[in-house]
Amino acid sequence: MAGDALVSLGVVLAGIAILTTGWLWFDPAISLIIVVVVVVGTWQLLKDSLNLSLDAVPHHIEPAAVRTFLHELPGVAQVHDLHIWAMSTTETALTVNLVMPQGHPGDRFLAHVARELDRHFGIEHSTIQIEIAETIAQEIGGQVLFLDPLAADWLENLRSVSQTLAQVLSQSQILPRRSPYTDNPQPISTFAAIASTRETTALKP
Repeated sequence: MAGDALVSLGVVLAGIAILTTGWLWFDPAISLIIVVVVVVGTWQLLKDSLNLSLDAVPHHIEPAAVRTFLHELPGVAQVHDLHIWAMSTTETALTVNLVMPQGHPGDRFLAHVARELDRHFGIEHSTIQIEIAETIAQEIGGQVLFLDPLAADWLENLRSVSQTLAQVLSQSQILPRRSPYTDNPQPISTFAAIASTRETTALKP
């Protein structure tokens, strides 16, 4: 309200100045001043609106601190799929997966974690998913990940296939073969040599 009153007062003063002095540049000058006043007064509102539209983490919450807090909970082996976003300018939501190989801790544990998230970080709405499957540590790309047995078996099969393919490719090098029409060796791949051997065997009576 005060800002609107100042803007209206500026328009009136600009009109009086133009009538009394004839200086027409008063109009654009006062307009620029009003623009600055409006931008300064609504800058924080613009930032909050942009964060809401992008589902960004509220500025007063540090995601690393939340992840550390969750990881230090008793029985938690890993924290993943942590998402924090603002539902409005006053309410914040959180979803997270906690890997707890020792078993589900119960509803009391979940209620306690929700209260602590609200008390320490101001996160009112939290959804926590507990993963109780047996986990297997796998080092991928320099990071240790906890995978369930099915995922670990799939990863191990993928590695075996990759190693087998690498061996086949390494054996398919260019090897020398003597031509029946010349004494100079001719290059031939392992695959071609195998195919030639099969053709010769098939032609024998």
